[in-house]
Amino acid sequence: MTCFVAALGLAVGCGDSEMETDSDTNTTSTTMDPSTSEDMTTQGPTTDPTTDPTTDPTTDPTTNPTTDPTTDPTTDTETTETGDDPFMFDETPPGDLVQIDRMGMPAVNTAVISSMNKDAYNQATPADDVQGIFVDDIVANVTGLHAALDDDLTMLGLTPCAPMDCVTQAAPLVVPDELTLTLSGQAGFPNGRK
Repeated sequence: MTCFVAALGLAVGCGDSEMETDSDTNTTSTTMDPSTSEDMTTQGPTTDPTTDPTTDPTTDPTTNPTTDPTTDPTTDTETTETGDDPFMFDETPPGDLVQIDRMGMPAVNTAVISSMNKDAYNQATPADDVQGIFVDDIVANVTGLHAALDDDLTMLGLTPCAPMDCVTQAAPLVVPDELTLTLSGQAGFPNGRK
């Protein structure tokens, strides 16, 4: 019971004053040695005295997160009134904007437009596609894909089509490269778009 009371007294007596750190606090602990029935008293700091107390953020008296506005994470320096509309839309006139990307059919730009033409393709329009500006590039890349993959298709027991047949079959899907959405019909390829 003596150990419990001593420990309880120690716990009640522990605590830092406003400017005191744990490295400044000494404690006294009294325990009973069961073999001799003698009190054993030890004294010393509660923490390692070699520890730099300035590294403990809870004992730094120079900043107080509850009163210092530079450390308060809830400080709001800018407010924006949006009224009833929770969204803020950019009202820049379309003529002032620059087109940087486009993709109606997935992977057209990625797979069949050469890297040297990707920027021009992204800045082009579906009307440019109809004029055939990128047809030579698309045909060359489809032919290259066939050269790289036809033997793999053959090993799988499939018969690859001739490159120009692929171009002819795929052209209506990718020229012009635009996204058409038909809301009245059933969902379809790709991703519900038709």
